[in-house]
Amino acid sequence: MYATSGCKCYNDNMEQIIRQFTKETVDEIKVIPGGHINESFLITGAGKYVLQRLNASLYKNSLNVLTSNYLSYRSACGGRTSTFEWNWPEWRKTKSGEYFYSDEKGGIWRMYEFIPGEIMTGKETETDAFSIGEGVGRLHGILRTISPSEITGVFPHLHDGSYYYEEYVKCAKCRTDRDDKLDQIIRKKAEEMLTPYPGRRSIIHADAKVANMIFRQGKVVAFIDLDTMTEGSVFDDLADCMRASCVDENANLMKERIKELLDGYEEGAGVKLSGEEKEFARVNVLKNRFMLGLRYYTDYLSEAGYFREEYPGENLYKARRLLQE
Repeated sequence: MYATSGCKCYNDNMEQIIRQFTKETVDEIKVIPGGHINESFLITGAGKYVLQRLNASLYKNSLNVLTSNYLSYRSACGGRTSTFEWNWPEWRKTKSGEYFYSDEKGGIWRMYEFIPGEIMTGKETETDAFSIGEGVGRLHGILRTISPSEITGVFPHLHDGSYYYEEYVKCAKCRTDRDDKLDQIIRKKAEEMLTPYPGRRSIIHADAKVANMIFRQGKVVAFIDLDTMTEGSVFDDLADCMRASCVDENANLMKERIKELLDGYEEGAGVKLSGEEKEFARVNVLKNRFMLGLRYYTDYLSEAGYFREEYPGENLYKARRLLQE
């Protein structure tokens, strides 16, 4: 039996699952904390891998799409000029030649090679804003080489604020223990916060938060959790990474830090943003916070379970932080 650390759910069949992807010696299995959608485990032994149990309710009908999107991204990364260090998750195939394995309990599993580096939360003290922006810019430079026809979004409404507002409205009678203050804030801000901005469109990560970046010596060298890739506004990716890295503990935008991040983005992406685009990038952080807070609150109201909770009421707590006045 392997040595385990915090691996509390799947020890009984973990060996069988790992053996679908590798015959290498395994010494330790550790839970990787923080996943809101999937469960991830660090597998250490002769090699080092990340094993993921995907949220079956979200992905069970999209495995072919995930594979196609992954292969397009892998090709784009491999075909770029080597002007900077860049890594990408290398999925391993099962012994039957598939990228996914379904266990007897209906679990869907995937394994990819571990990418060494550091994962940050995005706070100012951890890494500079210029490097964060440069990393997003480099990613977008790679994604620009992919034709939109090659990528099918698994979550077509991921940054569609109007869609999530409609889902919230449908929950008018979902629960009796609503948060009246949140309901008032949503009604007051909805029109302003949900007005779309056309902006630059391309293939985007669509969940480009700092926690999905891998750093080495302060530079972004990879992005993980690319299942959300879709065609969309590059400003949505920028808002995702600014949400934690450019907002202080009182939810105020840190204007100088946003400027540094956008300077880094221009350098990494090889583009020049107009003054209007830079102003929208700032405003879009607030819209991003509102939309995400709306999603957490709707998940709490509907009890749909889209976001996994580490403790009861976590989604409501996050909604309150994001939707505060």
